[in-house]
Amino acid sequence: GISYAPLSDETVHEWMYYLKTLDVLEQVDYCGWRSIADYMSLLDRRMAQNAIAQVPYANVRTLAMGWSRGVPDDTQIRHMQHEIRLAMDQGATGVSTGLDYVNQCFATTDELAEVCSVLQPYGGIYVTHVRYKKGTLNGIREAVEIGRRAHCPVHISHLKGATAEEIDEILTYIDRVAIHEVDFSYDAYPYMPGSTMLNYFLPYEVWENGPTGVLNKLGLPSTRRKLRAFFESVHAPQLDKVYFAWVASQSNRSWQGKTLAEYVDSTGQDVADAICNLLIDE
Repeated sequence: GISYAPLSDETVHEWMYYLKTLDVLEQVDYCGWRSIADYMSLLDRRMAQNAIAQVPYANVRTLAMGWSRGVPDDTQIRHMQHEIRLAMDQGATGVSTGLDYVNQCFATTDELAEVCSVLQPYGGIYVTHVRYKKGTLNGIREAVEIGRRAHCPVHISHLKGATAEEIDEILTYIDRVAIHEVDFSYDAYPYMPGSTMLNYFLPYEVWENGPTGVLNKLGLPSTRRKLRAFFESVHAPQLDKVYFAWVASQSNRSWQGKTLAEYVDSTGQDVADAICNLLIDE
């Protein structure tokens, strides 16, 4: 649901800033691409892998309505649908979402079903990292509802379960419901750990002013209170199971390969203060 295209003069700086943690590109690496076709042309004959494009929903949403958490009006819905059609005409295969990530976390089920309805004539697929913060099964149910209402196939990215019981519950739902509601598929990576950014844990509202606006919210008591509540919830990860794979600054580089639990303990702070202060430092 997030990528380097499509974008505009108004969104390019924010996207380059946000995606640096994942893909390392700096602002100076931007060379003027706008559309998915532009960006894919930069990859042509410059990489060993085959590549196909999906339309990143957060990029489309920010083109239509900026970084707002508001409900899109009819004009903004049509704008998003237009951007998806353009990308599909350029060779994209479907729409991708990551509903716990920047901006698209504000999209409702109704919004997604309406916008993604333009996929049907193309045979496009709705591909999703579901709303894991609501619970994996609830997220899968939402994805199936979106696909059913948009009349398009559904693919779950990186299907997972935290316990044997949850896995059984998810697979039972897929066998008994999902495959009868939509053309349903999923992938699962062949190893135990997942991978994401530390800012994934932050409450959704920090993204209301875009990625560069997050820094001003990390010190707010309300942000830290909600982050603290998340780590007290049933959906929170165990701190000793979360590892630092990469840290930007040299001063914190020693934490690579160590756990979030080790880092939090070393600070003498609670988990919310430790994470927010680390993100400010980085």
